[in-house]
Amino acid sequence: DHTIQLWHIQEKKTVAVLEGHQGPVYRVEQIDSEKEILVSCALDFIGVWHWPSATLLHKLTGHKHDVHRLKVNMNYIVTGSYDETIRVWEYPSCEFLWTSPPIHQGGVSCLHMCASMV
Repeated sequence: DHTIQLWHIQEKKTVAVLEGHQGPVYRVEQIDSEKEILVSCALDFIGVWHWPSATLLHKLTGHKHDVHRLKVNMNYIVTGSYDETIRVWEYPSCEFLWTSPPIHQGGVSCLHMCASMV
């Protein structure tokens, strides 16, 4: 149904439903603030959501294929896609910084970030 549902484990109930993505959701990552999450999906955008209010804060766009890999730290959001590229945004402004050339044949299947290195 293309929604992101966040559940409270102990209370066994939904605490937020995030709507706005048009394709299947592939990854969800918590951002350090604990009130923001990062969501990737098929041929759409990477969403930065404030989950308590179910508000979409930022749409990160530019990949030409599904985004299956996400990493985030206090300074950067890094995404990897089957378009064979990695894209980097500054966090928390979500300003786009750069994209790699398409050198990963078959798409980016894993990501690791350590300080300012991907």
